[in-house]
Amino acid sequence: MTKEGDIYSFGILLLEMITGRRPTDPIFQEGLNLHVYVQIASPDRLMEIIEPALLPTYDEHTEDETMNHGYSQDEARKLKRLEEGMISLARIGLACAMESPRERMNTSHIVHELHCINEILQNV
Repeated sequence: MTKEGDIYSFGILLLEMITGRRPTDPIFQEGLNLHVYVQIASPDRLMEIIEPALLPTYDEHTEDETMNHGYSQDEARKLKRLEEGMISLARIGLACAMESPRERMNTSHIVHELHCINEILQNV
């Protein structure tokens, strides 16, 4: 296996982890694959395809919190950070799983991006 192959595999693994879907999932037919599935949803609808186990669940909310889509200000802030982190992870996964090896993200950039995402997600 080559370094580029390893990067591709890492990208696919990342996309699998954030969506909870495997490349062999029955929904992937007629040209739809995991890469395209995430690409179509990114960034605006990405949270709709995120593996539910990765999303926080919150307790019952007060009437004031309902005005903020059911989340307290702190919960809404955490959810926004989580969304930013997931979008960044999806971008890395997509960039690593590009069809052409020359278009794939290089390892030093992957590491840098993962450190940035870690900073975003530290307080979620």
